[in-house]
Amino acid sequence: MTAASRLPTHGWMPEIPTGSHTLPAHYITPGSPLQPIVPGHAFPRGYQAPCGAWCLPIYGHDPCSRIARHPHCTTCEQGT
Repeated sequence: MTAASRLPTHGWMPEIPTGSHTLPAHYITPGSPLQPIVPGHAFPRGYQAPCGAWCLPIYGHDPCSRIARHPHCTTCEQGT
């Protein structure tokens, strides 16, 4: 497993980018497995937030706090 595929200790991860705007960060439950985003395909793999959004582990452990620029998903925030 590479650093890029690890869940940050704070548990927040950005949504899969679909455009040029900053997407919300979603809370990923500790211990959530990396799983295929498209059923039946091995890649790409990501984490699925409780709200249903798919997130890619693009920041790894996030030592530079880059996730801070992403607004938190209000649905995920209510569940934490």
